[in-house]
Amino acid sequence: MSRYWPRLREEAHELYREVGTLRGRVRQLERELAAAQNIADRLRAANERLTASVEQTRARLRAMERSKGWRLIMKVRRTVRGRKPASSAGEVPEGTEENAPVAVPTPGPEPTFAQRRAAEAARRAEVAAELAAWIDDAKRARGSIVLVLAGDRSAGTTGSFIDAAKEAGDPVLLLDAESRDGVGGIPTDINPTLVPDLLSMDVPGKERLLVVTVPGHAGIRWVVPAQQRGWWTAVVLDGSISPAAVYLASHSDVATVPDDTAARALEAATGVRPVIHAAPSARDLLRGARAGWDALPRAVLGSD
Repeated sequence: MSRYWPRLREEAHELYREVGTLRGRVRQLERELAAAQNIADRLRAANERLTASVEQTRARLRAMERSKGWRLIMKVRRTVRGRKPASSAGEVPEGTEENAPVAVPTPGPEPTFAQRRAAEAARRAEVAAELAAWIDDAKRARGSIVLVLAGDRSAGTTGSFIDAAKEAGDPVLLLDAESRDGVGGIPTDINPTLVPDLLSMDVPGKERLLVVTVPGHAGIRWVVPAQQRGWWTAVVLDGSISPAAVYLASHSDVATVPDDTAARALEAATGVRPVIHAAPSARDLLRGARAGWDALPRAVLGSD
């Protein structure tokens, strides 16, 4: 008997542990059952209250329809409708044509949240399809640069880059804008969700360049993410040195200004010596970016 004792004691301990586990499971199930019963009781009570309310409302409606006042109202309505005079052939009824009051259009019902979300999803899918088509065309384009612009389409600098890209056969896309006249675009309301897809595009044999032509929110938001995905970045400045211009000049691969006065002002504000060029092209910016790779401060992790 003594030689079986260790094994029996071990089996007894295992049974104790199993019993404890099962007891804990039973207590947990009892608590869950009690909670479910409470929920069921509350739902049953709410159902009874709603059923009683529906019955009361139906009773009130039946009483109203059976009342003398309701029957009198319906009789008067039928009488008034039957007495409406028909307009003669040569008469113009009062309140029509020149005497008619101006009809105010009644606004339609407000779209529901689900309808708005569905419309937004459909709009995003449409823009995403256009972007995918533009990326496919960019891969087949004869130009050697994929150009993305962050700026105002009406600005002269932006227009110059667009015209030069079209002439060179370089695919060009404008952020915060609709696709138009062979220029790709991502509208403002879709911008945050699709620009990462744009920056992740793979175009073997072509340089990818993001140019900020008008310092603003789009350039500030996407210059660093573009660098992190291997894009060259540039900012073209022509005006006062704003805080946005200071940020972009400090974080872009190359900054250009039109004259020496602007260059000294920018260098005093940022510590970055810009390239002086009155009307730089995309290829000028690429050459400046490569030349200044080691000199310019970088915001991309791991590139110092």
